[in-house]
Amino acid sequence: MASNDGVFSIIEELVRLLEDSRKSNREKIKDVSVLGSVTALQRGDYRLVNIAEALTLLDRLKMELPPALEDAERIKAGKREYLEKAHREAADLISNAKLQRQQLVDETTVMEEAKRKARLIEVTSQKQASELLKKSTDYILTLMGDAETVLVASVAKLNGTQVKYKKKLEAMKEAEELNSTTPMDD
Repeated sequence: MASNDGVFSIIEELVRLLEDSRKSNREKIKDVSVLGSVTALQRGDYRLVNIAEALTLLDRLKMELPPALEDAERIKAGKREYLEKAHREAADLISNAKLQRQQLVDETTVMEEAKRKARLIEVTSQKQASELLKKSTDYILTLMGDAETVLVASVAKLNGTQVKYKKKLEAMKEAEELNSTTPMDD
């Protein structure tokens, strides 16, 4: 796998070669058999470069660039995959948050309904308990009144029976006294 450092170092070497060619133009002119326009070289519009060295650097650059470009493509694809994954995860998070929010809303609604029903049951229970207590009290008072009436009647009857037996007893005593005072005829 090629590194970007290799590509950049080759480019730097190529730039250095071009820079060096500017400095040494005058020396290179002496060695050139066909000078062409010497005035153009002297002005600096053209440079004399060692073509073999430049071609070697360009060949090395050609060798280094495809792997570097492949690396860049892999990094770019990885970035795209990472962003897609991040978008999916964000969408999942948002979806889960919405679901949780809805569950909380539903739970709140259920809780409020349960509280309302509980209050209704409590009020109804208190009302029923109050009515039952009143009916029980009324029934007990009625029973007590009936029992009192029966007791009064029973006491009166007992008193009447007592008086009757007292009279019978007194009559029997009188009769006995009479019988004891009168001689018997034998």
